[in-house]
Amino acid sequence: MQIGSYKFIVAEGDSMCPTLGEKAISILDLEDKDFKIGDVVVYNKTKKSDRRILGVEHRIIDEYNDFYQLKGDNNPFPDNTWIPKRKIIGKVVYNFDSVESVEKYLE
Repeated sequence: MQIGSYKFIVAEGDSMCPTLGEKAISILDLEDKDFKIGDVVVYNKTKKSDRRILGVEHRIIDEYNDFYQLKGDNNPFPDNTWIPKRKIIGKVVYNFDSVESVEKYLE
């Protein structure tokens, strides 16, 4: 779901645990392109087996020019490639543990 420049996404997997649990809901800012070390971002990754585009939510741990090295908080090593800025969809600005947390927040 998208509202203005903000997009809601649901986390899958455990690469960002304990920061983001399975099925956590994140709000992305699609317009803020001022990325810094420590930011959690979502980038496009094409799955070669079926050419689907997947959103990967990881933390920036290093930067060089317009390329970023990312790592899941629960992963022992960084992602194996540097990600160009153009592939980053947005910056995570808020996280909810569950749908129930979103409903409670909106009350």
